[in-house]
Amino acid sequence: MKKLFLVLMASLTLITGANAASKKPNIVLIMTDDQDDNGSIWTMPTVTALARQGVRFTNSYAAQPLCAPSRSSFLSGQYPHNHGVLGNFHAYGAFQPREDRTIGPWLQSAGYQTAYIGKIINGYGEDSLPHVLPGWNEFDGWIPNDHNKYYDFSMYENGHMVQYGPKDYSTDIFKTKAVNFIKRQHNSSPFFLLLTPNAPHRPHIPAARHVGMFSSLPFERSPAYDENDVSDKPSYIQEMPLIDAAGDLANEVEFRQRRECLMAVDEMVKAIIDALGNKIDNTIIIYTSDNGWSQGDHRKIGKNLQYESASKVPLIIRWPGIAGGQVRRQLVNNLDLTATVLDVAGATATNPLDGVSLKNLIRDDTIPWRTSILIETSYYSPEKYHSYSVRSNDWLYVESYSGGTSVAFHEVYNQTLDPYQLKNEVAPSKTPSRFYSKVKDYFRGDLNTLKTCVGPSCWIRSFPRPPKEKADE
Repeated sequence: MKKLFLVLMASLTLITGANAASKKPNIVLIMTDDQDDNGSIWTMPTVTALARQGVRFTNSYAAQPLCAPSRSSFLSGQYPHNHGVLGNFHAYGAFQPREDRTIGPWLQSAGYQTAYIGKIINGYGEDSLPHVLPGWNEFDGWIPNDHNKYYDFSMYENGHMVQYGPKDYSTDIFKTKAVNFIKRQHNSSPFFLLLTPNAPHRPHIPAARHVGMFSSLPFERSPAYDENDVSDKPSYIQEMPLIDAAGDLANEVEFRQRRECLMAVDEMVKAIIDALGNKIDNTIIIYTSDNGWSQGDHRKIGKNLQYESASKVPLIIRWPGIAGGQVRRQLVNNLDLTATVLDVAGATATNPLDGVSLKNLIRDDTIPWRTSILIETSYYSPEKYHSYSVRSNDWLYVESYSGGTSVAFHEVYNQTLDPYQLKNEVAPSKTPSRFYSKVKDYFRGDLNTLKTCVGPSCWIRSFPRPPKEKADE
């Protein structure tokens, strides 16, 4: 009898273990607003710890480094040339016809409890009446009235408009809502939390408790800061004035305020980890931003730029069962995050996905991976510029257009020799060498595929690759 009891207990243990192993993971994705990948995570103690517990990606890019197109790309899993949101103005009006074909409904169909808390897409609450987006069990949409208020703002919460006061700091409100959502979850259903604070977006207002915290933090200007000679850059860069003394001081102040804004985000991450408790053993945590931020590189203050400071974003993924402290240098973007979440959730998209799941790359950094990735920048108005770029591990190739012209301005940067993208090797002012002409032609082929790609055609893995050095000179 005792032997039979032990056999039954062993069988039950095996069944329970199998069920635990097969249980879908919870997923928490935190997407900040305009956070650069130039050291910003290292002034955030909790996020720094998260990087040491997880996998950090050092070549993560926004499909388009601008708020609304980037967020639309994550929600839909598609490049801007496929989802159609190309700029920030009236962006939600462009996105709304397809809002039911996003990650929320797809995860709900796979049995997930879903929550969307924070910033939506530019124009939400302006292009149309505030409403609960399809696919979200909890929906708390921050309305950026009066230009991205950190205090004294409105939120549309599960069908009701709520006004917050002058002492209510948006990141703290989002934190409380996220923690409460996690605490309401039970083990019967997995959950997906999409948390999108507006920090550190302009006007860079830190929480009162963090004002002046980084008043002595050095503002390290990169070699690309206030680039003196931009004659090899497109016209929209050439038209930017040099940064004067007042502008330089303003950049320094703004840099520190941005870091101070992120401290409330860091506290939010800690509160979420604490709220997860034992659930963290079955929870994937993803930390990233919608785009980067140029604090004066190439004279540019802002984003929507193909260069590193604006297009590259921080990306950390804490994955249960995967050893922490690892780094991946492969080319990835926010479309890959959509594909990853759906992959581990066992969910199915109702449109082609332009990204690829990172699950296997996280487990094994030796697997074959893409050799080129697309970065788009564009505006609605034809008089504004737009560009398409191909980024590889060693090169950046750019085709830019302005004023509605069909004539492209070409840029080629050797990332091995010129990581700050100071020397355009195919500038019109000089005759490019045979070597760089070949590089330009090579990546033009990749770009012609990528700028109209859909689904699997967005995966570029081609050999032989261009050499790193000027081999024929």
